[in-house]
Amino acid sequence: MQRDIAGLSSKQFDIAVIGGGIYGACVAWEAASRGLSVALVEKNDFSWATSANSLKTIHGGFRYLQNMDLARIRESVVERRNLMYMAPHLVHPLPVLVPAYGHSMRGLEALSAGLLAYEVLSADRNRLSDPSKYIPSGRRLSTNEVLERLPGIPKKGLSGGIVFYDAQVYNSERLVIAFLEAASRAGACLANYAEVTGLLLDGGQVTGLVVMDRESGLNFQVRSRLVINCAGPWANCITAMAGKNGSQPVPGLARAVNVIVPAIFDDYAVGLPGKNNYQVNGAANKTNLLFVSPWRGYSVAGTLYTPHNLPPDQLNVTGGELRFLLQQLNQAYPPADLSLENITFVHVGLLPLTEAYPQQPAFALDRRYHIIDHRREGRDGLWTVVGVKYTTARDVAQKVITRALIRLNKPFRRSVSAKMRLPGGEIEDFNRFADGAVDSCPQGLPAHLVRSLVHNYGSEYPRVLACFDPHDSQGQSLPGDLALLRAEVLHAVRFEMAVKLADVVLRRTELGSAARPARSVLQLCASEMARELGWDEARITREIEEVERIYHWNGRES
Repeated sequence: MQRDIAGLSSKQFDIAVIGGGIYGACVAWEAASRGLSVALVEKNDFSWATSANSLKTIHGGFRYLQNMDLARIRESVVERRNLMYMAPHLVHPLPVLVPAYGHSMRGLEALSAGLLAYEVLSADRNRLSDPSKYIPSGRRLSTNEVLERLPGIPKKGLSGGIVFYDAQVYNSERLVIAFLEAASRAGACLANYAEVTGLLLDGGQVTGLVVMDRESGLNFQVRSRLVINCAGPWANCITAMAGKNGSQPVPGLARAVNVIVPAIFDDYAVGLPGKNNYQVNGAANKTNLLFVSPWRGYSVAGTLYTPHNLPPDQLNVTGGELRFLLQQLNQAYPPADLSLENITFVHVGLLPLTEAYPQQPAFALDRRYHIIDHRREGRDGLWTVVGVKYTTARDVAQKVITRALIRLNKPFRRSVSAKMRLPGGEIEDFNRFADGAVDSCPQGLPAHLVRSLVHNYGSEYPRVLACFDPHDSQGQSLPGDLALLRAEVLHAVRFEMAVKLADVVLRRTELGSAARPARSVLQLCASEMARELGWDEARITREIEEVERIYHWNGRES
């Protein structure tokens, strides 16, 4: 996968995709896998914004039972299974414990009935040959069983609980990279740090993009028969370029905040009752479910939603918001005893609101994806895709490209993306594969490092080891963890379009996605990138400082 500015400007494409998050990546892969020529540009790095901000859960739709949204449940079950097949190194089963309070919709009777219904609706969830992807049936817990697993949980009104099984993505950013790598291998031309500054117009027809290469400062054009806007929170910015008749596909935005904290629960993700001030589908929701999930030796916890009335580039989280989220978590589970000093990383992203409830006090998160054809507004050749759920991005992309084939008058080709392994996914039994990697690793690396390597790169981990050298550039021996990190840095720069230090620290490796790395480690990574990319000392310092600023919020350092 190489950054191909020359290729982007050299021909007309069937489709030009704007945005390198999960939706743009899935659209690019779906289009390329079905025979279309594809260009994709992203103004920053791939998966740098909303797609990196999640609770790392691949949802099977259990929560949609409360609204009896059977179609979304089935869609979610199927897509969870598809992702475990396509990327078995990245997506793994996750047990979820939900304590029950009282005897209402959050009570034990209702949750138990939900388990029975979900068992029927997800009966085909285990149609995979990999035993490590087996999703067990849910089960009911007594009050004592809940207290054994969650000591210190408030007892007042506790009536028991349930355990059901979902899935977790080990590295959401690398899942996006895997989709983009698949698209690239199928012929797509890609570039990060390539910002769309305008649309090419021929009368009422959108015929391509005006793009600025943020690395060189040069402007170029990408010509295409169809432009698909997958810019997420920036979708309105793109449609505004189409002129006065362009609509606003995203009527409003909400900040979604998740935090990384020291491990609270080791064996289960836990859904805890909390209080929040947002609505779902126009109905007041005073007891939002908080979610705490074990992740890489930490816990990822959230989500706090608040309206965002500023431009999407002006995104921040305040100390007050973080304190409120921690207060909610502490009330729901007092043994957590979290304070601001416990936060090691803050994830913040933007989600779309519904047309009906774009503002306070009655704002509602949009729960449905949208595929908008702007031809009705006099801008033929421009579509906008508004996604709302990470799990089902591939399915939405399949629907988009099926329509695109018709619009472009192309021969119909059935979607094959759900049946094709993503790069790194050529694994029949993940646990056996990981054990084999540990046994056969020629560098004698510790088992935990090899397992981390396999979780991130899957069957492609030998490509990283090809960059492995136990010595630094001066010939001095390196500890195994630093030598492996150096190999990952080189692999990211040479084969995965890593342009900035933050790309490596946050999105190509797992180095800094849970807590700030030591300055010496950042210096090592930056020095290796400098040798590959020709940075001077001033650029090295600037890159390190940019990364360290990521770990500040509201004037406080983590």
